[in-house]
Amino acid sequence: MAAEFRPRGLACFALAGLVLALSGCGGGDSGSDAVADESGAAAQQPAEKEPPQAGAGSQPEARAYAWKDTRYQFANGCYSLQADGLYVSEVADGQYSVTPDAGKAARFTMRPTELGSYLMMSGFSREDSQVGQFELLGISDPGGEFLDTGGHFIGELSYLVSGLGDTVNLVLDPVLPLGGILRELGESLDFAGGQLGNVDLLPRLAAVDRPSDLAVWKLNKHEAADQYTMTSAVTGLLLGTSEEGLTLSSPSLRNAANTFTFTEAEGCTEYPEAGLNLEVADSRGPAIYLKEVDRFKGIQGIDNDDIYGYVDTHSHISAYEFIGGRINYGAPFHKFGVTHALEDCEVAHGPWGTTGFLELVTSGTGPHDTQGWPSFNDWPRYNSLQHHQSYYRWLERAHYSGMKILVNHLVHNEILCRVNPQKQNDCDPMESILLQI
Repeated sequence: MAAEFRPRGLACFALAGLVLALSGCGGGDSGSDAVADESGAAAQQPAEKEPPQAGAGSQPEARAYAWKDTRYQFANGCYSLQADGLYVSEVADGQYSVTPDAGKAARFTMRPTELGSYLMMSGFSREDSQVGQFELLGISDPGGEFLDTGGHFIGELSYLVSGLGDTVNLVLDPVLPLGGILRELGESLDFAGGQLGNVDLLPRLAAVDRPSDLAVWKLNKHEAADQYTMTSAVTGLLLGTSEEGLTLSSPSLRNAANTFTFTEAEGCTEYPEAGLNLEVADSRGPAIYLKEVDRFKGIQGIDNDDIYGYVDTHSHISAYEFIGGRINYGAPFHKFGVTHALEDCEVAHGPWGTTGFLELVTSGTGPHDTQGWPSFNDWPRYNSLQHHQSYYRWLERAHYSGMKILVNHLVHNEILCRVNPQKQNDCDPMESILLQI
């Protein structure tokens, strides 16, 4: 580590010195000139001079947050969308449209999926124990042919066939070449699945009922104005408005009709998420330091920085990716939320858990109900090792209860990975570890 750090550190110091030298010479761009002018003006002011008094009607300038007036400021907010005098309207007959009436505009909860990208949700409803139905602005996929079970825009069959080839190859080779043949078939299908993103979709806008990559929109700020373009994450096309309704167009055709203003609204439906289900008993909130706990006050030997709480010294919050994946089920986080992170373990354990052999052996409870959120009928359980109990909201609840340190152990077994017929990840140990950190 030290040997690697020294040359990098010297390079950083050399670069910093070069930047300072260039800035001292005045630089070559307008930004450097502006800094130099401001510095010079400040140097010419007498040190003892009092700052000018504000006028009678002036207000002190509020300090803006770093994300203000950026594409990140909309996270989890409630907004209506307007471009060129037309608002995106509420859903009718399964379609969003446009309206000049702000009162009929759809109100969207903007759920971030990554920095600057959002699900645009205008509604959500569900009955008890049901996953629920979303109302999202997205691209239609009537045949269900472009998404895997996690809502990602990839091919799915290739993983299973490729894994089967691995298993047969390990058992039969070198006696028979069948394993190699299946492996080649799996790799061919894997390549075909990887190329799926290059297929022309002939996209159509629609109100989709499930979060997926087809419902993700990337925002980009339009020059200096408080306006943004919305690009479909899958098609790369810009959302726009016209007298006939919503449109999709090439980014090269940017104009007023596909440049949106976001107006804060009220009455949005809350995006579904796991609750904390806790009550903070003390008005002061959870204690951080021992000195904040009444029973430890006045005790000799307690330092001001001694932490109050407990440590979880052995956890595997990222082991859902180990030995190729699809052995353990339940992610600590998903960009589409709890409805995907803890939805249904059938994808890993089969119908009623009947193909989850490791789960059947280690838990000894037999088949189980695979549905997870929101009912959690049969999992997670204290004696189930293949259903994770480390969703980020549950970790947050544990933190409120006093957990201050969590030690996450990484785990992998290359041999077990190679015989896993359902694997979706590389069996190389370093690749597996990188997935888990």
